[in-house]
Amino acid sequence: DRLQKAAYLILGTWEDVKGNRYIFREEGICNLNGETLYFTMDDVTVYTGETPDLMAPTHRVNGVNRSSCWLYDQRGAKEITLYLKRVTE
Repeated sequence: DRLQKAAYLILGTWEDVKGNRYIFREEGICNLNGETLYFTMDDVTVYTGETPDLMAPTHRVNGVNRSSCWLYDQRGAKEITLYLKRVTE
């Protein structure tokens, strides 16, 4: 059951409809369309930061499975919806 939680399902490489890549690695590092950050998750909230000690809530996962993910970028004045498909490499 644990591996079905969003924190585990989000691991891997994802791509949006424009071809932008979003990568979440087991060691707590992510690459969000070219921006490398540290990350952690608490239920459906994704916390990111330039260092492990300076993370803030920046994204929300509103559904993730083995092949697709709805990710909401909350860093700007307006929330941006990202529909991601898993990339197999």
